[in-house]
Amino acid sequence: MARPKTHILILLLALAAGLGVSVLPVIGADAQEVSVTRLQRDIADNSKRIDDLGREIDDAGRRERQLEAEIAATEAQLQTARDLNDGIRAQLQDRAASLYVVARTGSDPLVNLRNIADAAAARHYGNGVSQADDALINRLVDISDGLDADLKHLSDARDEVAAQRDRAVAAKAALEDVLARQRKLLAALDVIPLMGQSQLTARQIADWFDSTGMSYRLAGGMSIRDLAQIYLDEGAAEGVRGDVAFAQSVLETGYFSWALDNNYAGLGACDSCAGEPGFPTPRDGVRAQIQHLKNYGDPDSLAGGLAHPPQPNWYGSDPEQAARNFDTFFAKGRAQTWQVMGKGNW
Repeated sequence: MARPKTHILILLLALAAGLGVSVLPVIGADAQEVSVTRLQRDIADNSKRIDDLGREIDDAGRRERQLEAEIAATEAQLQTARDLNDGIRAQLQDRAASLYVVARTGSDPLVNLRNIADAAAARHYGNGVSQADDALINRLVDISDGLDADLKHLSDARDEVAAQRDRAVAAKAALEDVLARQRKLLAALDVIPLMGQSQLTARQIADWFDSTGMSYRLAGGMSIRDLAQIYLDEGAAEGVRGDVAFAQSVLETGYFSWALDNNYAGLGACDSCAGEPGFPTPRDGVRAQIQHLKNYGDPDSLAGGLAHPPQPNWYGSDPEQAARNFDTFFAKGRAQTWQVMGKGNW
């Protein structure tokens, strides 16, 4: 297949620049000393991890505040139990002091009772009050001990949550530093990756194409905008830039002047070939192109990781063989940017 000309992509991406969409400039074809796709994947993974850590920090903060509130409530309950305990002990001390005074003066009020039975009943009542007080004190001691244990448990949990939050904050800061350096490296490479999210909408692509004034013929009378949307959908499914794939097709088909076979990328075409294969529908043709681009653009691509099975008109009608054909592609990961397409890469 012929090597795509850079000016086609420049024309397409110029629209994005005019609309304020961030694009990467085009440079020479030799700038691929690192795996751009893996660098992109690392950037995406680190960005996600930073978002996850942010949520983890927020969750830890909420949990810490919740534990602080529980600690405050437990401390209040503990103080109430201690105050009750102190109050009952004070009453016992007052009662003991009164009895001591009575014993010292010999004015035992029981002598004024009518009979010995009344005196015995009074003493029994006094003993019952003391026993009830003792039982209540013991109960309050048990409650205080339980609240003390709860307080320690809550304090330990709060300290652990605070430590987790601090670790997450440190990890997030370290990852943000790594991410900043990775993004700087990707920008320094000054390339247009094949993998990633499209930067143009179907309407923007169609408006650009209309601005060229070129005529086109698509199967079934399909519009450029509808075809562009298929590129964006299929590209998003596989992590391939659908707008870049569309730009490639503009070149390969001469602005879609010959595209009735739904083969938009010259798949299977060569100087010595009798012809190129056709595809039953526009989506089949785009899917085959997108999957083939993924094979070129992602050194780690495997059929098992595809959103859809390998397109049978390109990789083979037998599913197992099609998967093997995809997985053993000889140029896997060889063209991760627009700049290195050609020279046997596509």
